[in-house]
Amino acid sequence: MATKRDRKLPSEYRGPERAFQFDRDTFLIYTGIHEADIRPFSRIGAGTSVPAGLLPQIENVVVPEENLWNVGLEAAWLKESLDAGSGHIRYVGSKERTSQLHRYLDPSEDDMSRSKEDAANDPVEYSSYSAPERGVSQKDRCTITYMATGEYQVTVGGSRVLDSQSLSRGRMGLDKEYDQVSKILSKQDRKMEHGWSFFPLQTEGDLLSVYWGLQGKGLALNPPVDIHYHFLANSIDPERLQMVIAENAELPGLAEQFRRSNALERQFGAYCPEMERIIHLKRMYNRSQVKTFDDSRTLPFSKETVFFASRSKSHGVFALKANPDSEFPMQVIFPLKRGKQSRSFDFTKGPFDVELMNLDEGQKFEGAGSFLTLIAPGNASPKKFGKSKLKDGVFPLLQESEYRLQQIVNLSNLADELSLGLKGSEFEQTVPELFTSMGQTGPNLDEETVLDLLYRIRTQAVPENLLLRINLGEATRVLHAYLSMLKDKFPKVAKLAEKVYKRYRTSGIKVLDLEALSGSVAFDIYAVQGRVSMIQVRPVHPPKIAIVFPPAIDTIKAEQKEYRKYLKEQNRILDKGDESPADRATLEFLEKLLEERLHLAEERERLGDLLQDLDLSGPVEDKGDLPFHMKLPYWLRRTFEFLRIPDFVEWVKSLFGGGAREKRSLNTGISAWMILPLAALLAGLLGLGIYSYSGSSGGPLALVKGWFSQTFGESAEGTSNEETVFLTGEPGEEQNEMMGELAAIEPALSIAAPGGIQENRAVPGEENVEVTDGEVFQFSDLLARRNGFAPLREQNPDLRNPDLVFPGDTLNLPDGRILQITPGEYIWEIARNQYRKDMARLQILDQQVRNLGAQYQKKKMLMS
Repeated sequence: MATKRDRKLPSEYRGPERAFQFDRDTFLIYTGIHEADIRPFSRIGAGTSVPAGLLPQIENVVVPEENLWNVGLEAAWLKESLDAGSGHIRYVGSKERTSQLHRYLDPSEDDMSRSKEDAANDPVEYSSYSAPERGVSQKDRCTITYMATGEYQVTVGGSRVLDSQSLSRGRMGLDKEYDQVSKILSKQDRKMEHGWSFFPLQTEGDLLSVYWGLQGKGLALNPPVDIHYHFLANSIDPERLQMVIAENAELPGLAEQFRRSNALERQFGAYCPEMERIIHLKRMYNRSQVKTFDDSRTLPFSKETVFFASRSKSHGVFALKANPDSEFPMQVIFPLKRGKQSRSFDFTKGPFDVELMNLDEGQKFEGAGSFLTLIAPGNASPKKFGKSKLKDGVFPLLQESEYRLQQIVNLSNLADELSLGLKGSEFEQTVPELFTSMGQTGPNLDEETVLDLLYRIRTQAVPENLLLRINLGEATRVLHAYLSMLKDKFPKVAKLAEKVYKRYRTSGIKVLDLEALSGSVAFDIYAVQGRVSMIQVRPVHPPKIAIVFPPAIDTIKAEQKEYRKYLKEQNRILDKGDESPADRATLEFLEKLLEERLHLAEERERLGDLLQDLDLSGPVEDKGDLPFHMKLPYWLRRTFEFLRIPDFVEWVKSLFGGGAREKRSLNTGISAWMILPLAALLAGLLGLGIYSYSGSSGGPLALVKGWFSQTFGESAEGTSNEETVFLTGEPGEEQNEMMGELAAIEPALSIAAPGGIQENRAVPGEENVEVTDGEVFQFSDLLARRNGFAPLREQNPDLRNPDLVFPGDTLNLPDGRILQITPGEYIWEIARNQYRKDMARLQILDQQVRNLGAQYQKKKMLMS
């Protein structure tokens, strides 16, 4: 049963309580002071999970000088933020760092040639820090302090919230995970450290992700962000990954390898079709020693492998010498970039020995002319892809299965390999023997021997075992391809080879049947002198424990019981048999990941509590326009509130079922109504006094009449609308005694006419005016609406942000006056200060009216 949580005010969040770790790589900082603060969050870092509902509330992104996070993920965050209607996003850091980030995230813009007006209208701002202002209070500010050492510190209201050192000293981060994985894998045998091979990491989606092992040097094609998880699950050493090929420079996996190499200060190779943007990555991660490569160049860490890019950059080719005795290199073509497709190369051409394909929606399961084609599902329908049937030389590309590449000079070299692939079957001896007899095609071919072996193979039943059927079908396909080239000289052999091939061909096997073997088999691909390629399947020993990573953060608490049960089962398996140090260390690592994600789930719950208190978790409601009395001048609004007229109006509306959300009591209506006669009486007395003394144009009552006329826009005779009306007026001789005390402060007490500039100096008594947060909020909202800013608690990207007033701006006050804004003033400060000044002026006016009334009564008594 959930316990009721006490509501916590924003001002009660102190220091580190304002920092929330959203995921492993993302921190959110609550910078608000009041409940109604607009977009009160800043962000440090960019992880793989994005809080979609919270994105419009994040305005500032703190960019560190050292240990910059994955900027590829930052590009994804920026896109999601703009799509979510964030309106304006500000990156804060050093001038050099923000400029580098700007060129990377928006390479089409030239920030040096753009005007300040154009830059101000951009939804993304790149702001460099400056020296702190001396003597400026930090009580109501969020401050980011950058140190000369590259460290930074975030404070809110003068209290330290977060610093870069606490992040590095914190819980398990990405680099610590890499170190743990490398330490675990150092205790066991690892894959892909010899020869040439590749390993599909992700086969679904827009991009095909493949890890290549090139004689112990690793290369990743479109690597995923958390590639070290794939490495741990499949026993691949992450430290051997030294080269990357990516579709574009914003691919998070590419940026992650830059970040990791920067942390280790090591060399690595990189290529993407947007080579000019690689330069920006090199500048941001300047400690990484990057070696770029391009079309028709050898790979920087594998000199036996040459890379080719097609003319449209849609495909790439690796040409490698897997066998030094081979006359031709083995060529593997793979997808490189979406968009316009071209298989034309400047320095190489097909047909290729092996082709990797990634299906688009609606594309058929078929090859494109290569000797052997391996097809990934890509964006195709899983159901439709699974029902597809194999074709000659066309197979599905299975995720997390190793494919070894080998070159064969002649078919006799395949005899031993085929013997292993057909072991335990009727074909274990006949098929290898046939391949041995075909070591040399042409005049040396023994026709009788070949015919006899072909007859013996043809008379056997089709094997039911899927692996045997695939291996036999591929062997007969290669035999048919070779012997068909000799049909003019040996027609009987070619015809019988065709019949054997058709009997055992794999075209009837469904892709779904082969996909069920993913992870439990490995493949050997043999390329024979640029003429034909063949694939063989072999089973692999399953790992002792099944590696399953903890559930996602959003579901970890609901699923932690089941996951802990899985961990116990795996520990029991190790307890029963010969345990490996690596297996035990793997389970300990998974337990640490579980605890980390549970901690992150608690952080998200804490963040959810704050959002609930702020009422920011859901879509922002349109509260409609302000109440009618809030649009009146301050003196009149205060009069309405004193007379409780708004309460009376709401009470009347509630009687007829309209308007008011809160139920108004009868006492409220009666109390407001009882005050109305008193208000009418006071207004009548004041009107009588004004009328009876209207003949004295220079008298003190003329002052009140003139001020009212200016307020309501009635220009007095000989008076301009642009003039300033003084509360103290221009006293005559009979007023000197009363006004002598106030004459010295006339400029501070002046109220400008509508359209005039309001004096903004101190008003006596303003420090004694008590202002509530509700009053400041209402006044701030009125200022925002009156001046074209975004209304408070609303998100309108077409309007300006009311958080900050820029130097040189002016604000229109509610009654039409104009207020000059000094640099660095915020709307909240302006609202609070101006509200106090006007209330102090009203108090002085009230005292003046009382003095005038007293003088009037005194003169009336003397006259009578």
